[in-house]
Amino acid sequence: MDLPRHSGGGLGDSGHGGVKGPGSHSLRHSCARHWLQSGLNVNAVSAWLGHSSLTVTLNTYLVLAPDTLGDIIAAVNKGFT
Repeated sequence: MDLPRHSGGGLGDSGHGGVKGPGSHSLRHSCARHWLQSGLNVNAVSAWLGHSSLTVTLNTYLVLAPDTLGDIIAAVNKGFT
């Protein structure tokens, strides 16, 4: 399946089009974090972002979302009780 990938440039990058606001990289991170917190498959998000591996995606977005890591630990702990 061919998925569209981030192409760089865009809002707020070096004043392209005179648009001010968050840079495209900030928007990329916001979208990816939202998708992952919404339960979208991490493989799909990783592929769309063009990451070389799931490790890159998980290392990037688990750092940005420590609450998500807590949810994972709680789910694992619940499975053992």
